[in-house]
Amino acid sequence: MSTHIQTLIDGYLDETLTPDQLSELETWINANPDHAKRFVDAVHFDERMTAELSWQQFTEQDPAKTEPTEPTPVSPANSPLGKRMVWTIAAIAATILLVAGWAIRTADEPTNVNGATGPSIAQNSVAPADPDGEPDTTFATLVQSIDATWEDEHASQSGDRLDAQTIRLRSGIVQVQFDSGVEVTLEGPASYELQSIDRTKLAYGLLSATVPPGAEGFRVDTPSAQVIDLGTAFGIELDREGLSKVSVFDGEVEVVTDKDHQKRLLTEGQSLELSLDGSMSDIAFETQRFEKLWPFSSGIVKSTGAFRFAPPWPRLTNRIQSDRRVFVLPEGYATRLQSPCSVDITAPGKYTNTTQLMPSTIPTDHRVRSFVLMFNPKVSTDEELNRRRPIIRDLELLEGSITFQQPILGVIVQDKTLFATDGRFSSRTAANPPFGQGLELNSTVTGDILTLSDDRRSIDLSLMSFGRRVDHVRVIVDASIRPRFSRRP
Repeated sequence: MSTHIQTLIDGYLDETLTPDQLSELETWINANPDHAKRFVDAVHFDERMTAELSWQQFTEQDPAKTEPTEPTPVSPANSPLGKRMVWTIAAIAATILLVAGWAIRTADEPTNVNGATGPSIAQNSVAPADPDGEPDTTFATLVQSIDATWEDEHASQSGDRLDAQTIRLRSGIVQVQFDSGVEVTLEGPASYELQSIDRTKLAYGLLSATVPPGAEGFRVDTPSAQVIDLGTAFGIELDREGLSKVSVFDGEVEVVTDKDHQKRLLTEGQSLELSLDGSMSDIAFETQRFEKLWPFSSGIVKSTGAFRFAPPWPRLTNRIQSDRRVFVLPEGYATRLQSPCSVDITAPGKYTNTTQLMPSTIPTDHRVRSFVLMFNPKVSTDEELNRRRPIIRDLELLEGSITFQQPILGVIVQDKTLFATDGRFSSRTAANPPFGQGLELNSTVTGDILTLSDDRRSIDLSLMSFGRRVDHVRVIVDASIRPRFSRRP
């Protein structure tokens, strides 16, 4: 089997294939019964491993701990399995035995993505049974809970698998990750109904949603309209009287009213107010109400000291400036690496000198999210001051700590490695200066210090601010989809 075909099968199992790639995989399967058998064998093996490893994970860990087992940063053998939605294995096996010639068809010959009859490999099909043999009806995971107070007697916990149900939150913040990769952050008081993997309903509350490529079509119903994602990040503020405000932070959404089915396309930087009677009106685009949710929706648990979450605007990083702040900038959406990513640090420890660095790579196909920890001092309008060389009395210390929800797979601190990865995860960093942006790890009084915690979830940063010198650190964090099976008591 060629490497390219294996990549297509792996992408199918991880639900990351584009429509063109799905079509290519279908063509390969239909070309030869041996191809179909190889595909079925791969799916069957994957399902067995998913069930066994997921059951092991939830039965062997301490029930009091809700954090999932973390992967080794650079070893593909330890990569999380992610979500897997596949055909019924028995049906496909029967098809292979009964089909004549080279065509492969299922019993009811569904239409594939090209309009022809044949085995459909839609990403969301039949849910596998859990290790007990019962169908798994869950499709999301509660990944984070911040000071949450629930309306219901039973309080959900981080790590809980979720099926169709209503989340009733009195106060606090929770984050839900759907098996499609969609992430929804909710602030109470709120009532939010999970109906399926791509359809939900908000009765009231504050909601922020991030929909990565491949999960377009995610829908949030309100009392008066439907908000349908077209590849975006958006927010909804909905009061108990039914008045809602929809704002688009990135990409675009379609708003369709229930009463007369009016449609409006909202793009980045636009906001719309919806009354309970379905009337729509444009309003000023303001993000303040959602800013508290953004760090949590990006997978950041907490930050202290000089760290501040960067606003989504302005788009170019060199325009975000502060003499006393280290901005935390998420770079785009979670993405699956199409090629290996070079990093400077993977092992926990305190780094004060470049001789301690052990360059490595995060392998292809790992699903990751990238962040830039960015110190950009302000540029003075005083030309004479700008020409003056900095002196020792200009030296200032900036310190802070930041903790991520998921394990850190690698850290980039050197000019060359930063330059090589600028623009890879987001166009916001594509225009950064090519050199002079890394840390000064030189074990001197003007040097910087970075510490990666033993659990690889926190970074402590000590920067010596000296004149107009910038400091950037790129942090690559694991973004694997949570295991599909319910957490066991």
